[in-house]
Amino acid sequence: MKQKLQDILRTTLTETTPKDIAHEKRVDQESNLKMANAKKKWLIDYQAEREKKNDYIRQNVLAQGLDLTKLMEKLTAGKRK
Repeated sequence: MKQKLQDILRTTLTETTPKDIAHEKRVDQESNLKMANAKKKWLIDYQAEREKKNDYIRQNVLAQGLDLTKLMEKLTAGKRK
C-alpha cells in the first residue's frame, strides 16, 4: 500500500512513468536474485573447502599414527592464547 502511494506520487510529481517504475522493480528483483545466488554459491564452496581441509588433516593424522583428539586439543589450545 505504502509503495503504491509512493509510486503514484512519483508519477504525478516527476517525469517517471509506470514503465520506469516497473523496470526498476524488475531490476531490483533480478539483482536480489543474483546476490542470493552468489551468497549460496559462496556458502557451498566454503563448506566444501572446510570438508576438504578436515579430510586432509584427518588423513595425515591417521597416516602418522597420531591421535586425532590430542591434535584437536593442541589446535584449540593454540587458538585460545
